[in-house]
Amino acid sequence: MPVVGIIGHSASVVYRRLTDREGKRFSLRFCRNPQLGMMPGTPEFAGTKEGLELEDMTHIAEEALAQYPVAVRSVTFIARSANTIYQVEDSAGSRFCLRLHLSVSESLEDYWNTPEAIRSEMVWLEALGREPDLTAPSPVRNGRGEFVTFAKGGACTLLTWVDGEQRERVATAREAEAVGAMIGKLHRQSASWTVPDGFARPAFDDSRILQTLERLEEQTRAGRLPAEETALLRQAGLKAVAMMNALERSKGRWGLIHGDLNPGNIVFRGAEARPIDFGACGFGHYLFDLGWAMAISPLRSGNMCCGPTPRTASCRKAMRGCWKASISLRSSTR
Repeated sequence: MPVVGIIGHSASVVYRRLTDREGKRFSLRFCRNPQLGMMPGTPEFAGTKEGLELEDMTHIAEEALAQYPVAVRSVTFIARSANTIYQVEDSAGSRFCLRLHLSVSESLEDYWNTPEAIRSEMVWLEALGREPDLTAPSPVRNGRGEFVTFAKGGACTLLTWVDGEQRERVATAREAEAVGAMIGKLHRQSASWTVPDGFARPAFDDSRILQTLERLEEQTRAGRLPAEETALLRQAGLKAVAMMNALERSKGRWGLIHGDLNPGNIVFRGAEARPIDFGACGFGHYLFDLGWAMAISPLRSGNMCCGPTPRTASCRKAMRGCWKASISLRSSTR
């Protein structure tokens, strides 16, 4: 496969237009940038969405940026997955994250990229930006004062770039404390914030598990999955549904959550853990965020998961304790 060109800088090296023997084209990239939502050094083979080459994306990015009051100095392609991401730097040296909400993933449900859902994500991020002790991406309005910009029929958003270092995993109790405190601050704001009219984000309820189980059943009936394994997954899924539905949905337990706090969506700056990529945010149990971070972060090592260890238990205890402390605090500015 010949490598036709490279896009990006040292944070993200992208080899494009790789063609296989069947004529299918791919993008091969090694991503090391903290905003990417993937592990450092992880190679990604991403199929090219029909009719949308990287050159097309660049034209969309240029048209979108022309609608913002930003004196653009440079635009760097970063990654392409659920969204296409560019890092933008203005003449003053400030950096931004331009997202083109055009997914190359066929498995991504359409409702994530509806204008209403994208706009609602920006509304919450703007509210989070008013929290004095939390650093998260902040949306930038275009010249018309709107959060969502349309370029060549595609929805685009511009956010502030969150500086920080991405860690392969949460390996120490101190890092776990920082993550727990950050999650608690998110949930504290969510619990005290009044969702405005017209706000539309999906819910992490039993319907998502049931829909997934149905898709597995379809694959099994088509002979693509072994029936015994699907039956086991269905048993586990229904057990999870019963546990979820037994949880209370009161204001202090259910609300807006990040929804995808894996190690790739957390960056560290000093002792502070900072959340990025709120593209999966929605309504759910606060325990969802905490459990997701506990299940993945302390156990993660490269692309493999280690078994439970005393250090894992220590990390989880530290994370849970700081989450509890942060969610119960009220800022002196309130």
